[in-house]
Amino acid sequence: MKRKVCLMATALVVISSLTGCGGVTKEELQAQNNMLISDLSEAEEEIEKLETTIKTLVGDNSLVGITKVADGSKETFNSVDGNILFPTELSYTGSYQAPNTASLNLASRITIKPSDNWKIQINGTTTKYSHPDGVYGTIKIVGIEEPIKGEFIEEQMIDPFTSAIPYTSKSNAKIYLDDIWRGMNTEMTVLNNEKPAVIKAGLVGQGDTAIIYSFYYNGDKNATKNELITTLLQTIKFGGLEMRIE
Repeated sequence: MKRKVCLMATALVVISSLTGCGGVTKEELQAQNNMLISDLSEAEEEIEKLETTIKTLVGDNSLVGITKVADGSKETFNSVDGNILFPTELSYTGSYQAPNTASLNLASRITIKPSDNWKIQINGTTTKYSHPDGVYGTIKIVGIEEPIKGEFIEEQMIDPFTSAIPYTSKSNAKIYLDDIWRGMNTEMTVLNNEKPAVIKAGLVGQGDTAIIYSFYYNGDKNATKNELITTLLQTIKFGGLEMRIE
C-alpha cells in the first residue's frame, strides 16, 4: 500500500514539473500519465501477491512461500525457506472446508480425535502431545490380561503413584467407558523448581488393552488448560465405548 501511495505521489510531481517547464504538449503529458498508470497497475498486482503471501505466512494454508527461486528455465517461483509459492491454487471445483472428523488410531480398536491445535508425535504405541497453550502429555497403550474393576484401581494403581510425588493438592475422578467404571484420573498441583505446575494422569482398561496417560502444564491450576486435556481425553473410544471423566 505504501508503494501505491508513493507511485501516485510521484505521478503528481512528474506531471507538475512537466507542466511548469512549458512547451510540453498534451500528448506528451498523456503518454507520461499512461506510463505512470501502467506502473501503478503493476504495483497493485505485486501488492496483491504480497498480501496473499502474508496471509499464507500467518495461517492461510492455501499457498506457501516468498522470495524468488529460479527453476532453471529463467522462470521464478516465490518461496520461503525452500517452500514454493505456486502462482495459482490447486482446488477441487465446488469444494468447501470439511468439518474435522479425522481420528487417530492408538491401537486397533482405540481411537482419539485431537483438535487442530494439538501437535502429535507417534512412537509405536506411545503418542506425545503438545499444545501452543503450553500443555504437554503422553498416552501409552499397553496389553493387559484382564481389566481391573474400577473400585480397585484407585487403591492399587493411583495411590501408589501419587504417594511417590510431593504434591500440594490432589483430586481423583472416575473414568467411565459409556456407563461402566473402568479407570481413574488424578489431578495434582506440584512444585517444579519451586514454581507451581499441574499434573493430570490416569489409566483405563477394557478387554485386553489399557491406556496410561499423563499431562502437565506449568503455572497455577488453569480451567482452560484443564478443559483442553479433558476434552482431548474424552474423544478416546474403545471400539464403540466413549471415555468419560467424572
